[in-house]
Amino acid sequence: KALAAALLNDCAELQRPLVLVLDDYHLIANPDIHQALAYLLDKRPPELHLVITSRTDPDLPLARWRAGGQMTEMRTDDLRFTQAEAAGFLAESTGHSLPESAVKALEERTEGWVAGLQMAALSMQDLQPGEETAAFVKAFAGSHRYIFDYLAGEVLAQRPAGTRSFLLKTSILDQLNGPLCDAVLGSAGGELNSQDLLAQLDAANLFIVPLDDERRTYRYHHLFAYQLRHRLDIEYPDQAPDLHMRASRWYEDNGRPVEAIRHAMSAGDLQHAARIIEVAGVTWLARSELGLLMRWLSAMPAELIRERPNLGLLQGWGMALINQFDTVEETFDAAERGFETALARPETLAEMGLESTEHRARFLGFLASGRAALARSRGDGQAMVALLNQALEVLPESELAGRSVAHLYLGYALWSSGDLPAARQTFEQARATGLGGEQILSAQSAMDALGKILLELGELRAAQRLHQGGLAMAEQYTDRTGRPLPGVGLAHNGLAAVYYEWDELAAARGHAERGIELFQPWGVTENLLDSKITLARIKLAQGDVDGALALADEAVTMVQEPNVPEWLTAVIAARTAAVHIMALGEDAPRVGAITDWQSSAGLDSSDELTYGREAETITLARLLLAQADWTAALDLTRRLAGQAESGGRHGRLIEILILQSRALDAGGDHAAAISALERALALAEAEKYRQVFLGEGRPMAELLERAAARENRPAYAKRLLAAFAAREAAGAKIEQPLADPLSEREVEVLGYMAAGLTGPQIAAQLHLSNNTIKSHTKNIYGKLAVNDRAGSIARGREIDLLP
Repeated sequence: KALAAALLNDCAELQRPLVLVLDDYHLIANPDIHQALAYLLDKRPPELHLVITSRTDPDLPLARWRAGGQMTEMRTDDLRFTQAEAAGFLAESTGHSLPESAVKALEERTEGWVAGLQMAALSMQDLQPGEETAAFVKAFAGSHRYIFDYLAGEVLAQRPAGTRSFLLKTSILDQLNGPLCDAVLGSAGGELNSQDLLAQLDAANLFIVPLDDERRTYRYHHLFAYQLRHRLDIEYPDQAPDLHMRASRWYEDNGRPVEAIRHAMSAGDLQHAARIIEVAGVTWLARSELGLLMRWLSAMPAELIRERPNLGLLQGWGMALINQFDTVEETFDAAERGFETALARPETLAEMGLESTEHRARFLGFLASGRAALARSRGDGQAMVALLNQALEVLPESELAGRSVAHLYLGYALWSSGDLPAARQTFEQARATGLGGEQILSAQSAMDALGKILLELGELRAAQRLHQGGLAMAEQYTDRTGRPLPGVGLAHNGLAAVYYEWDELAAARGHAERGIELFQPWGVTENLLDSKITLARIKLAQGDVDGALALADEAVTMVQEPNVPEWLTAVIAARTAAVHIMALGEDAPRVGAITDWQSSAGLDSSDELTYGREAETITLARLLLAQADWTAALDLTRRLAGQAESGGRHGRLIEILILQSRALDAGGDHAAAISALERALALAEAEKYRQVFLGEGRPMAELLERAAARENRPAYAKRLLAAFAAREAAGAKIEQPLADPLSEREVEVLGYMAAGLTGPQIAAQLHLSNNTIKSHTKNIYGKLAVNDRAGSIARGREIDLLP
C-alpha cells in the first residue's frame, strides 16, 4: 500500500491523462499486489486510467467496479475477428487475397481467434494462390506446426497434471457438462467434481466455450479440441475406446441416443451401436424422423443389418416409407431369415432383442404390416387385407403401436375398395391406438386419411377441426422432444386443402408451403406430391398460371422416378392434368401434357365406373368439356353423379354437378343447367364451398347470375357472385381515385355488402369475427367519404370498384 500511496501522490500532480498498462496480469499470484492495485484504483485521480490484459479474471473487485460503471470490459467475443476482418487480416499478412470460401473455412476453424489466424497466415506465406492454398485450408487444424507448438507449449505444458489429464480425456466429447465428464473419467463423487473444474477452466479462459447462460454446458475451441485429441492418442494410446464407451452409456442412460450411437461407433463397438438404433429407431419411425433413422442405418455394415432382424425390419420400413420399394422385399426377407436363425439359437435371442414372446410377436406383426405396405405399392388390395389380418392376429392387444400400423394399412385397403364407412372406422382405430402407443406417424397418417375422406364426403368443418387437432398434437410432442415432427406436414396438407375450398388462399398457401418444407427431405413421397399439387391449385386461384403449371410439371417429373407406385403415378397424373385443363380451358386439349395423360390413362367416357378411378374420371369429364364434347361430358357426369351420390360423397358430387351444369348449358339445355347448379349450391352452402365454383371462371359466373335472377334466387349464388366480383376487382388492380385506397380485403367486404349480405353473414363467409368486419366497414366508409352502406355501394360503383 505504501507504494500505491506514493504513486497516488505523484499522480495528484498530473496535468494531463495518464494510461498505465499492465500486460499478462494473469502471471500475478501475490495477493498483496492485488490488494495494492485495488487500493490504487479506488483512490485514483480522474487523470489516471488503468488497462489490464489478462487471460484470466484478476483477483480484483470487478463486480463492484462493473456495477458502478467504472470499468469497461473486452471479452473473448469482442476480440474475435469477423469473416470480413479475417479476410482483410489474411490478405495483408499473406500478400494476396484469398477466396471467400477459404477465408470462411479459416475463420470457422479458428473461431476468429487472432493468434490462430496469424499462425495460419505465417504458414501460408510461402504458398501460391490456387490449389496449394485450397489444400492447406482444407488440412488446417490443431495439428499444424504453429498451432501445435503454441497450444502444446503455451497452454497444455503449463497445466497441472490433473487438469491436463482431464483436458485430454474429455476431449472426445463435443459437449461438456459435469455429470458426463464424471462418467467418462469415472470420477463421480470426487473432492473436486468435473463441474467445478469446468468452471475453473472457463474462468481461466482456457479455450473453453460456454453453451448456455447458466454455464453448465461447454465445448472446447475447435483447434484446441483437435490438439487435445492428438495428444490423447500419444499419451493414452489405448484409452480412447473405453472413454467413448463410457460416454455412450451415459448418453444412453440419459435418453440421448444419437450421441450414444456416435460414441459407440467411435469406440468400434458396432453391436452396441446397433442395439441402441434398434430401440431408438422404433421411436424415430413413430415420430416420422425418417432422415435420422436412415442416416444411422446407412452407417451400419450390410452384414450386421442382415444378422440383426430388428435392424433389418427398421431398414425395410424406412425404405417403404420413402418409396425405395425395389429393395424392400429383399430387406424384409433378410430380416425374416435373421429371425429364424435367432429362433434356432435361443442363446442369441436376448442379444437380438427377441427374448420375450411379446418381442417376437411384435417383430412378426410389424413384418406382416411391412409386407402389406409393399403390397399397397403394387396395388394388391387382397394381399394387403390377408397380411394385415395376420398382423392383427399375432399382435397382442397391448401392442398398441403395432396394431395402429396394421389398422392404418387396413384402412388404406378398405378405402381403395370404396368402403368409406369401414375405412373411416378403421382409421379411427389407427388414430386411437397410435396415440395410445405413441406411434405418432401412424396416428398422423390416419388423421390425414380421415381428412381426405371427410373432403370426399363434403365435411369441410370437420376436416378443419381434425387437422387443427393434428397440429396441436404435434406441438405437444415438439415441446417434449425439442424437435418438430416432420409428420405434422400431413396436418398442414389437410388444412391447405380445406382453406383452398373456402377460398382462404393466403392461409392455404402457407400450409401447403409448410407441408413441402417438411416433406422435402424425405424424397419423393405421396405427401410431398400432395402438397405440390395443392399449391399448384392455390397458385392458379391466385392468378399465377405459370407458377401453377410449373409445379404441376414438376410433380409429373417426380413420379417418373424409380419405385413410385403405379397407383400414385396415375393419381398425380390426373391431378396435374386437371390443373392444366383449369388453367388453359379450351386450349388444354392441344397441350402435350394433356394428350399424354389422356393416352396413358387409358380412360374412355363409356368405361364402367369404379371408385378407385373416380378422381381420374372426373378429370376426364373436364377434358371432354374443354374438347367441347358436350354429349359425352353430360353422359359421364350423370353417371358419376349417381355413383358419388349413392356413396354419400357430397364433396365430389358438388364438383361433378358443376361440370354437369356446364355441359348442359353448353349443350343448350339452360333450365336443366340451372337445376344442376342449384343442387350443387344446396350441397355447398352448409360447408361454405367457394373455390370449386370460383375455379370455373367466367362460365360459372354467368350461370350464377342466371341462377340469382330466378324467382327462388338461391342466396348462396349471390354470395358467390360477390366473391367473383371481389376477385375480379383485386385481379384487375384498379387504380382507385382515392387518397387512401381500399385494401384487397376491404374491396372483398364491399363486394359482399353490394350482394346484400349482413355484417355477420360476411364475417361467416370470410371466417372473421364480427368486430373485424365492423372495423373493415368503418375503414371503407372513411376512405370512400360516405356515411352508410348504400353510399359506399354507390361510390364503389362510381369508381368502378363494383360491377
